[in-house]
Amino acid sequence: MLEDAAQCEQLQAALRASEDARHQLELEVDRQKALVKQLQEALHHSQAAREALMSQLELLKEAQSAQHSNGRSIQLQTVSLAKFMEPEPVAPSPGLLADPSPPARTYRHDSHLLGSEQFTDGCILEQLMDERYQLPLSATNAQLAARGPDFSLLAAHLSRCPWESTEALHDRVQEGLAAQTAMLAPLNAHLQLHAAQMVRALVHAAETYLSRASHVAQDTSVPAVVLTGKCGTYRPTRLLGKGSAGVVYACEQLSVTPTAEQLDASVSADCLTESWVKEEGSSRSAKHATSQGRELVLKRVKESVVLSAEHEYNIGTQLSTWRGKKYIVPYLDRCYESPTKLWLVEQRVKPHAGKVDFVDYLKSGFFQDPAQQQHTRSLVRQLLKGLRHVAHQGVILRDVKPDNVLVCYHAQTGTFEAQWADYGLAVNVYNLRRPSAFQTGEDLFKDLLGWWYDTQKIVPRPKWKARRPPEQCYRLEAPTSAYDLYMLAILFCCMGTGIDIPHIDKESEKTKLEAVLGVSLPENYLEEFEMGSALELQMYSDAFLACFERTFGHHFGRNLFRWTKSMLHKCPSERPCIERIVESLFLD
Repeated sequence: MLEDAAQCEQLQAALRASEDARHQLELEVDRQKALVKQLQEALHHSQAAREALMSQLELLKEAQSAQHSNGRSIQLQTVSLAKFMEPEPVAPSPGLLADPSPPARTYRHDSHLLGSEQFTDGCILEQLMDERYQLPLSATNAQLAARGPDFSLLAAHLSRCPWESTEALHDRVQEGLAAQTAMLAPLNAHLQLHAAQMVRALVHAAETYLSRASHVAQDTSVPAVVLTGKCGTYRPTRLLGKGSAGVVYACEQLSVTPTAEQLDASVSADCLTESWVKEEGSSRSAKHATSQGRELVLKRVKESVVLSAEHEYNIGTQLSTWRGKKYIVPYLDRCYESPTKLWLVEQRVKPHAGKVDFVDYLKSGFFQDPAQQQHTRSLVRQLLKGLRHVAHQGVILRDVKPDNVLVCYHAQTGTFEAQWADYGLAVNVYNLRRPSAFQTGEDLFKDLLGWWYDTQKIVPRPKWKARRPPEQCYRLEAPTSAYDLYMLAILFCCMGTGIDIPHIDKESEKTKLEAVLGVSLPENYLEEFEMGSALELQMYSDAFLACFERTFGHHFGRNLFRWTKSMLHKCPSERPCIERIVESLFLD
């Protein structure tokens, strides 16, 4: 028996060694593929730069010819070409190279000509030019400049030009659009003809941030209204909670349409997203109440974010189909009380000992309980399978964090099921929202705003800067899960340590992280601390590895930690393929 046990241990050791060797080989293969991809991208960018340079030379020749006839100097064009040839990390739009000076504020700061009732023109333009919230298209992907307008550059143009009337404002908008010469000419000309919709989109984009920061009191009374949706009629019964995006009520379903049964057949009976209730300082009572039968909730969407909520509903509906839908929190219905008043219908989760989302599980120490180790490993695999399903649908969530993972507890089997929730910041790279030269009115406005959301809005906007990866997520190539994988790695670190790391701006979580690291974080840690760089240091890596082994078990913990470190690589092409991670962890 002793000999058999020794042989068994030797075989297990050999198996672990072979698994480590295979893992290293896979990483090397990924590195080689990434190198090839980088070379291809470098060749593509060099060709694009050459074409752009030739275009600039042609423009310069034309300018020289025209100015030779009237004797004007071409110094400005020469400076523009010289600036184009300077090596800069982000090349500005060719149409704006001739004006590198900072904008001089010539509009009236306290006017409301842009059309915002709540915020002045100065607030709107300054918000759109603030690089903490959105970036020029060239900083995301230079080729996107051909597909739609650059909001921040247009706002900068408006801030430099005088306009004392609505007509003058529309003229300045047309001038700013004309300066964005990289945009396709038919689309550019069409947008100039519809300057009013462009202004509406600018204002609404700015207000999505400004209205959240203004803390305007919301009406939390229970409205006496019956709402009609595709799957039935509903009535709010009592207040459950509120957040910056809306108010949540308990719901009574008054009637069911014939299609409701079809919907029920494809939706898990234990699903809910209550992320809108879980804003800081909001009530959490919504997720703790229980009753007999199917419990529904109604979310009354704040009017300033109705378009974002419509997008969230569409993304959630898309992800709730095909294989993998059980890892997604779906929406059951939507109701329009009026064109600007949207209600969303969802189903509530039956909690496990009062816990619904990953924040609750972190605070309770669930993942660090040795008795829950098997469930903890199962939740890791479910998160990966769910994110793989999301990536296969061409969707990037862009806001992966413990708050946005709900856990369905099935009392009959004693099992837990992780589900992704909250798709308001998600982008569908297979179906990117963008304006068209054939659109007018409300359709044009919605797609202009969607274009800004999908390509220029910086998401998420955390207090801890490195909660999101360093790159912008949208690429013109095939969609990748690399952006979400970075944030999922931080979520795995949360599970391994029991710390809500994305919220280390809170003193309690900061103190816990410092205890694990064994050092005090610097004063500017919210700007400078980055998890991937920290884990490259041996002492921090050893501390986290010990936490992973205690939480997930020795072999699974070591394997998951190796993958977690590679998922935190600053270069997205160096991060592993999600398929390889799933395959490796499902062998454990």
